[in-house]
Amino acid sequence: MREWWEDILDQFTVFCGLSIPARPPKAQRLAYRLLGSSSFFLHSWAEDELLSDPEHSAPLLHKASTEYSHPIRAVHAALLLHILDANSGDYFLKQMLNSSSMRCGPASELLRRVAARLVNRDTYVDQMNSSLTLLEQFPDSSGSLARFQQAAQILIFLGDSIPSEILQRSLFVRAVGGENLSLVRSVIEDSAGVDVEHVSQIRKITAEILHLNNSPDTEFSLLYRALTHPNPAIQLSAIGGFVLHPDSRAIPSLYALAQNPVSPVREDARSLLLQMETEGSEPYVLLRPQPNQNELLMRPVNERVLKKSAIQLLRVVSPNVDNPGGSD
Repeated sequence: MREWWEDILDQFTVFCGLSIPARPPKAQRLAYRLLGSSSFFLHSWAEDELLSDPEHSAPLLHKASTEYSHPIRAVHAALLLHILDANSGDYFLKQMLNSSSMRCGPASELLRRVAARLVNRDTYVDQMNSSLTLLEQFPDSSGSLARFQQAAQILIFLGDSIPSEILQRSLFVRAVGGENLSLVRSVIEDSAGVDVEHVSQIRKITAEILHLNNSPDTEFSLLYRALTHPNPAIQLSAIGGFVLHPDSRAIPSLYALAQNPVSPVREDARSLLLQMETEGSEPYVLLRPQPNQNELLMRPVNERVLKKSAIQLLRVVSPNVDNPGGSD
């Protein structure tokens, strides 16, 4: 019907002696509107019609690929463009991947399937690497942080694994000359009023995506390496990662930090250990603080439970240690 009215308007324009705007043929315009229809017959007809006349359909497909208000049609248009011109189609697919509304909208599954087959994922790996390089030189670069996060989100959306070497590099990135640990804590905890771009944010983002993108063993391995890194800011970021995703295998290293009197992240390690404590888990009884005391002390327990707790804690810290106190 719309095509009919457009033709009537063109005839009236000619009758008035005016020039009419150049328009694709009526069939092409109708196919453009029916592309992505819920009717398989109508959608198939629209695809065939648009592919049969590339000269007239290309401008319509370019237009449809940018209309995110019709996401299903937009993805199908980009796919047809890829068939007619791979470079053009890939460009529009990448633009859709950059849009969070398209990745989360009603066409997300269609976009995932199409992009997973056609888009080169190395582009996003390279984007993450280049963003890290810039962050190492300019730790407060908000653009680099946003590009890193966007590339990581797209790779996860496509179902791809982010290379471990990139994740380790992003966990270890740090500001030259040291970092203010209070600021790092504020970034990790999303404290109210914190509105800064800081290199610690990329470590926080990495800790968050580890759980989405990797196996538990890979996640633990990367966070553990960061936890045992000599830089306190990196240690603190790893503690933040274990806060999000606790893993009992980190207890020995956390305990070492909690008992280190000169460690600037000592209290952070203690807090995490107490958070990881479960009811009836006796190895943690030695780490429970007494009210109004700064040092970690033992709660009153009977001699049998205390002895059992000490043995279990030693075995956690040093698995090869035999029973040091003899039999009960």
